[in-house]
Amino acid sequence: MASLYDLALLAGMYTMFAGFKQGAAMVGSEGVPAREFASRAAPFLAAMTGSFASAAAIIDARDYAGEGQQSLEFTQVALDAIVQASIDQGVSVEVLRPVHDLVRRQIDAGHASQGSDRVFEELRSVR
Repeated sequence: MASLYDLALLAGMYTMFAGFKQGAAMVGSEGVPAREFASRAAPFLAAMTGSFASAAAIIDARDYAGEGQQSLEFTQVALDAIVQASIDQGVSVEVLRPVHDLVRRQIDAGHASQGSDRVFEELRSVR
């Protein structure tokens, strides 16, 4: 179990760092040094980790229709804007595409109004 926890934590770390590099590439396309972006990204991302507990409660309850959740539809609009901004800046969307596609598949399956944590259902073990 210790090895599985380690690998699961590393999965989160690597995808977080990939997202950081995406953001750095986006603002870097306008000459912003990665160091300057990091000074903004670090406190923002640290604050976002505060939502892990509420996301975990939603996932554990499998209740994606609750009040106050960001809908998959809202998330899709945000991701579309981020993808388009990346393209406009000449930045690859290779990091964003898998997340975008997960959300899109959930919407296509009829879950647009449910919370974005619902992507867990597609990621979870199917055994």
